[in-house]
Amino acid sequence: MQPKRDAFVIKMEERFADFLHSDDESVRDGAEWFIYGSQQYEIEAEAEDFLKKNPDPTAKELNAFFDRTCPGGLAPGDDGADLLDDDDE
Repeated sequence: MQPKRDAFVIKMEERFADFLHSDDESVRDGAEWFIYGSQQYEIEAEAEDFLKKNPDPTAKELNAFFDRTCPGGLAPGDDGADLLDDDDE
């Protein structure tokens, strides 16, 4: 993942620096998905709201947030609206 270095990413990298530098791959992955995935899927506001409600999340909770919030199989920027279009039948 090649993140764009915007304010959200910088703030989250600082907040979760321990997770990002963990020896545990699952901890690193949870933080990376939360930070970079939230940015790529443009759900930064939802991520910020999640952190307000859960100020001390685990890496597993960060990953679970991302999995719940981003529909599986959709690329960043794809809202899935075309999948609901019945005119293609």
